Amino acid sequence: MDSTRRQSEAPEPIAQWELADEPVARKAPAPRREREPYLLPGEIATEVRRVFLGTALQRDRAVENLTKAAEAYDRHRYEEALRLAKSVADLVPGVAAVRELAGLAAYRAERWNLAKAHLTAH
Repeated sequence: MDSTRRQSEAPEPIAQWELADEPVARKAPAPRREREPYLLPGEIATEVRRVFLGTALQRDRAVENLTKAAEAYDRHRYEEALRLAKSVADLVPGVAAVRELAGLAAYRAERWNLAKAHLTAH
């Protein structure tokens, strides 16, 4: 062992410790930032609702899934974006924006054949 290094000093004995009158204040955790809701462009949501054949609840769920897919894509979660966009693309295959999002998400997820299928259909 190198003699120039300092050896750690032993802590003070417990008998010499002082009790604090007040408990030590802990820092409060940082407040969570509320995310602003992600908004899909109105014309895309309108087109999905117009083309989709189903109940109003199913239409709203399709738009909600497409919104989540776009948000996941923006957050670089391409597999999740692909899963959500593909489910909407199966329901409304004629909406170009849905096929484009599914194709781009598949491309980023390195699912080349699926990306090609969605982008050529778009």
